[in-house]
Amino acid sequence: MSMSRMPWRVPMPRLIDAGPDAPATLTLRVGDIVRFNATGGRVLHGGDALENLGAFAPGVVGTHGGVLSPQGVPATQAFRALRAGAAAVELHRGGFGFVATPPHAVAITIED
Repeated sequence: MSMSRMPWRVPMPRLIDAGPDAPATLTLRVGDIVRFNATGGRVLHGGDALENLGAFAPGVVGTHGGVLSPQGVPATQAFRALRAGAAAVELHRGGFGFVATPPHAVAITIED
């Protein structure tokens, strides 16, 4: 029996990079984590279906095992799909002394 035909098989959650230009709509599965290129964001509605994980600054592991991270504003906003339903998020880019762009809304559908 192939893996795709096993009745107990549960889809693996995905780490999704929404890219530099966030879409207006997005469909996720329960357990997925999506990251947007944004300095911040919030859940407009559907907070019981989608969790705001927060804004993150980039970092890389250096040659001696330490984490190197540039100073400045966060570059990633992440959310996790908790259960099936509908949600909407508002993303912010720029700000903190930089030219801010208008907020961008994304409608999200979460499937089982």
